[in-house]
Amino acid sequence: DLHSFPTRRSSDLEIVGATFSDYLDSDSRIAIGAKFQYSFTENMRGEFDFKLYPPKWHSTLWNPTVNFHYLFPIIDKLYVYPLAGVGVLGYSYSYSGVSDTQTIFTVKFGAGAEYYITEKFKGIFETYYQVAKKDNLKYSDPIISIGAGYIF
Repeated sequence: DLHSFPTRRSSDLEIVGATFSDYLDSDSRIAIGAKFQYSFTENMRGEFDFKLYPPKWHSTLWNPTVNFHYLFPIIDKLYVYPLAGVGVLGYSYSYSGVSDTQTIFTVKFGAGAEYYITEKFKGIFETYYQVAKKDNLKYSDPIISIGAGYIF
């Protein structure tokens, strides 16, 4: 019964207060972040996503992206969506007097799901592959992200 789904309006602004992400490889890094989502239609949504990877191995990463989602209602209060996006990955390194800062263009693609706990509050799960490579820097890895959001 699709009538139990939250009403999605094209004017919905959704703020995901916190996301936690992890690179799923041997260089595992946990990030904290925030997302701002805007629904253009009932099923199409744009998103600005910012993640900060705290210092590890004398380096810090930051990653703003702009993403697109197309939502499909599955069962009561559950939506799934493919996602695609572009952004940059900032990288800073400093150790023993050697420092470096790089900015790398990124592309990502994957899928996500969101479950509405109430009409204004939802849980989010995403998994995606982010391609980010420049010279000798490579951060092209699968990533998993979980979070919670509030709809204004």
